[in-house]
Amino acid sequence: SEDTEYLFIQNYARKPQTVAVPAEYELLYGTESEVMAPLQIRILKKVNKTKTTSSNATSTKAVKTGDNTPIGIF
Repeated sequence: SEDTEYLFIQNYARKPQTVAVPAEYELLYGTESEVMAPLQIRILKKVNKTKTTSSNATSTKAVKTGDNTPIGIF
């Protein structure tokens, strides 16, 4: 069976930030523009072709842009 991965991105900065969307993800919610307004959210979906060992694995990452502005990716 195929596993599905969801990527939630939110701009916590006080100014617009550029966040590229990986080509293998489908946009489910939010704008297709790479520029995200403050507090804007994007939800992306990716279908994995390989089987994972843990079906309930989740991860949280904090990513910073070039000027060290935090962008949340969950």
